[in-house]
Amino acid sequence: MYAGLRIKDRFVPYVAVDFLVVSDNDLHLGSMLMTNLIIGYKHEFSPNFNIKSQVEYRKSISMEDDHSISNFGLRIQCSYGF
Repeated sequence: MYAGLRIKDRFVPYVAVDFLVVSDNDLHLGSMLMTNLIIGYKHEFSPNFNIKSQVEYRKSISMEDDHSISNFGLRIQCSYGF
């Protein structure tokens, strides 16, 4: 799920939430629950050029052995279209 609010045509703060449940039948990962929470900001310099920065929190829980991994991250992205 993604929700953003455009402010003055150039500024877009946003939040995003991803939930992924992996089935018991998956041969590669096994049974898992993965969560990704994101808070970010996008600045549009023009319709073809923008920069995004976001803070992420990720958590993965293995349903088979109750092992969990969680981490924080910072991502910065520059995109250009032509």
